[in-house]
Amino acid sequence: MYAKVIQHSKLIKTIRLKISILFILSVACYAQNQYTLMSYNLLNYPGSDSAIRNPYFRTVIANTEPDILVVQEILSQTGVNSFLNNVLNIAASGYAAGIFIDGPDTDNAIFYKSASFTFLVNNVITTSLRNINEFILTENITGDTIRIYSLHLKAGTASSDQQQRLAEVTALRNVTDNLASTSNFIVCGDFNIYSSNESAYIKLKEQANQGYFVDIFNLSGTWNNEAYAVYHTQSPRTRQFNGGATGGMDDRFDMILFSQEVIDSGKIFFVPGSFISYGNDGNHYNDSINKPPNTAVSQQIADALHYSSDHIPIIATIKFEQNNILQITVNLTDGWNILSVPVLAADMTGVNLFPTAISPFYSFNNIYNQVSVLECGKGYWVKFEGNQNKSIIGTIVGSNEIQVNQGWNLIGPFAIDVSVSDITTFPTNIIISDFFGYEGGYTTANTLKPGKGYWVKVSQNGILQLTTD
Repeated sequence: MYAKVIQHSKLIKTIRLKISILFILSVACYAQNQYTLMSYNLLNYPGSDSAIRNPYFRTVIANTEPDILVVQEILSQTGVNSFLNNVLNIAASGYAAGIFIDGPDTDNAIFYKSASFTFLVNNVITTSLRNINEFILTENITGDTIRIYSLHLKAGTASSDQQQRLAEVTALRNVTDNLASTSNFIVCGDFNIYSSNESAYIKLKEQANQGYFVDIFNLSGTWNNEAYAVYHTQSPRTRQFNGGATGGMDDRFDMILFSQEVIDSGKIFFVPGSFISYGNDGNHYNDSINKPPNTAVSQQIADALHYSSDHIPIIATIKFEQNNILQITVNLTDGWNILSVPVLAADMTGVNLFPTAISPFYSFNNIYNQVSVLECGKGYWVKFEGNQNKSIIGTIVGSNEIQVNQGWNLIGPFAIDVSVSDITTFPTNIIISDFFGYEGGYTTANTLKPGKGYWVKVSQNGILQLTTD
């Protein structure tokens, strides 16, 4: 009987252990965060008629609520502010705008839900006509970085127009071909391409180097034909008003193309079947999109698409996988420390992460600032009484990039040791100092340790790329 009791007790312990393991795996394995990406040519916004068009734009946004909105044909910072304040945050809420750079001709801009994303940088790729913009965002839960390129290529059917489009996408490929093979990037916008045989389109997809793009539809031949009607994005109008193109729905100018990494269902991936030309039911070839009936959207939305712009928006869904929850122990010394947060914790407030601190938390951005919420990738001054250890549980930060500003920066690595010799930058060669840690005094660091913070000086604004094995 005693032996049976022991065996029964062991069985219960085994079952409890298996249940515990399954529970841990269910928490730590992964969760998916799903977002809507929209690209929209706004037709020379704000122009002189934004007050007339804004209600129509609000109708479109209220019925789609994109988490990331990339726009073309925006004319100025005033236009960015107007679309943010008079369209987005009235139609929905919680939007912010990325840094706008006013270039030649019309421009690109990005808006995003600030609760879900953090904007890092707007990098300009110059061409002979318009800038191509590289917008870099991180997703707030996973910390994964995504690059979104917005472009508006040269219009026209002449051979010279096609050659200029080729030159423009070549400038883009010169950038993407130098990204890591694991980079997640997307290009969207108004391509003004007419067929799969055009050299610019072929260049975008060319797989000789790793920076190529994937067109999920892969439509062959000339796209301006009724067989491809459901993919068309210009023009929802058959008559001229407020500028813009006419002629009805007949051209597939607006596209979203993906890197192979996004297609391959990695940490960031495109959701198959989610791509649509919003409001296009495929039944309005060479016709206005608001001619009844429209089986894709209501008459109100069809009217809004008709009157707001000479393009309709395109939409795709992307997912970010949250995985690999870690516990990392941070060693703290008596007195002042420069520390960092190597993982994304559920609560990123300083008092929760380091409850034994006896001083406020100080960040540095040209001057010291007292902060309450800490961020991965940044370093902080804080004081403790006595040597101690603090464990932090959180999600691995998917990004290996840290934004830095010209001059001195306080930064922190993520969950893995990083050799200083392996750190690269964008733009290249902007680091102009050693990395300095602090252990009761400054020391030169050859390896950046999780949980510690470091000083580094750079010659201009840019990104540190913390390469790990």
